[in-house]
Amino acid sequence: MGNLNKLLIFISFILIFGCATIAPTTISEKNIAAIYNPSSTTIHPKLFVYNKDTENTLLYIYLYTPELLFLQTSGSTLPTSKVKIYYKIIESIDNETIIDSATTYLSIKKNATQTSMITFLKLKTVDLDKYVVQVLVKDEYRKKSNIAFIEVDNTEKFGEKNFLVSYADDLRPTFNNYAYSSENYLIEFNKNIEKLYVSYFKLDNSLPLPPFSTKFEKLIYPEADSTWALDYSGNVSFKPEKVGIYFFQTDTTVMKGKTIINFGDEYPILQKSATLLKTLEYLTTTDEFEDLSKIENKKLAVDNFWLNSTQDENQAKELIRIYYNRVMFANIYFTTYKEGWKTDRGMIYIVFGPPKIVNKKDGYEKWIYSDSKSVKTVEYEFFKRENKFTEEDYVLKRDLAQKNYWQYAIETWRGGSIFSLDY
Repeated sequence: MGNLNKLLIFISFILIFGCATIAPTTISEKNIAAIYNPSSTTIHPKLFVYNKDTENTLLYIYLYTPELLFLQTSGSTLPTSKVKIYYKIIESIDNETIIDSATTYLSIKKNATQTSMITFLKLKTVDLDKYVVQVLVKDEYRKKSNIAFIEVDNTEKFGEKNFLVSYADDLRPTFNNYAYSSENYLIEFNKNIEKLYVSYFKLDNSLPLPPFSTKFEKLIYPEADSTWALDYSGNVSFKPEKVGIYFFQTDTTVMKGKTIINFGDEYPILQKSATLLKTLEYLTTTDEFEDLSKIENKKLAVDNFWLNSTQDENQAKELIRIYYNRVMFANIYFTTYKEGWKTDRGMIYIVFGPPKIVNKKDGYEKWIYSDSKSVKTVEYEFFKRENKFTEEDYVLKRDLAQKNYWQYAIETWRGGSIFSLDY
């Protein structure tokens, strides 16, 4: 965290509002694969929604300013970037009828000491139990944009969108559900309460079953190692001193709350050799991985695996770069109550890479991989599962018919090449 200049800026902007009279369409008819492909655009904002109270729902936006194009414009002493933010509130992923929409433009002056900025928009209060906020963020000068979908469930009065987590030193809101032992945080709930209850759980370090497995994995909540109460007065101060899951609740009789996870201070990047080695379980047999784990020098074990795959040092370096970049982006995109690379979506993403096509419906995603001529295709379906720790737990529909493609992909990696359907 220390490598980023931590600066919160609230910028003046002009909102252009619009209301819907258009016929419904469906997001499920569109290919939204770009949301999981970092190379598809140059701008990668972070977004979240906070239900501050019954009258105020806030959309927070984080921009990494080195990604923006700054130009010297007339009348300005400093280079300036122009960012368009357009949002629309729609009924659901399956029904894109617009309930409300607005556009704002941000004018950002270049600052040599600033690498990020945070702002927020107030969303129109919507009299719906559930809805979706679709957000487009565009660098107007570079003509590059990114899109995101945020599902809001107003029936969840104790759910995560009723909590705001900020850094204690400068009150910047956090945009991830993972935290660091080196930081102090403030946790705010949107209603008057006297106590906030915290339950601590050890991390779930299990890996997903392969996509062709016929076994069924039932979600079983672990018993909390410990639970304690914090006195609440506007917010509470919190520091996640040890690795694990911290689950915050205002009412312990309900399942919902806010999850904050300490995966270690290196997350989402993996740097420790033992962790890098662990990710190779996807590419090895049980016996092979046990043999690798017995090697005392874990870095040597990782290096030897990749060198033995290709027999070429430069190619081994390229395999390592691609593979562990995918691990990192799996952590960025798919973190739930587990590290992103340990989830079903993370597993597929690491081995196959970013999907060529993503179709999204309510509680469902389909990923499609195909060759350049779309002759050969592989499809993976993910279904959203109810999980008290997260709203993003998607489970793969496993099928024995996936075995041949999966094994071919693994053999391709082990043979010293990056897997692609273009073979």
